[in-house]
Amino acid sequence: MKNTILLIFTLLSSFAFSESLEKTDFIGEWKASNESTTALLIIADDFSGSFKRGNGEAFVFSGENIFFQKDIAIIELYVPKLGSPVQKLMLSGWKLGDTRKLYGMVLMYDSSVGQFNGINLSLDYSNH
Repeated sequence: MKNTILLIFTLLSSFAFSESLEKTDFIGEWKASNESTTALLIIADDFSGSFKRGNGEAFVFSGENIFFQKDIAIIELYVPKLGSPVQKLMLSGWKLGDTRKLYGMVLMYDSSVGQFNGINLSLDYSNH
């Protein structure tokens, strides 16, 4: 019983001390948390970067395509010849020591109907 209570307290206390990510905490390489997918997000110091989905789709974005609202990042991904976003990443996350996690959605758009689908996304910070 004491071990169970100690385990529960330890787990809860680690979450209690985590902090929301700040703007500069988004910089770096992020890999899919789930081993069954290969999503990869890279954000450079100037907030440009790239996103590769597990299905092989790859996008490059500039710092002008990433917006921050408090602890939420919105990244608009374009296909150059279309001119309007085809996907948006809406991400938030937390940090605890050297551990950082991102979670959110990949929202998919079509120019004729607007948003038509969304996929959950969970990414782990990789300092490699």
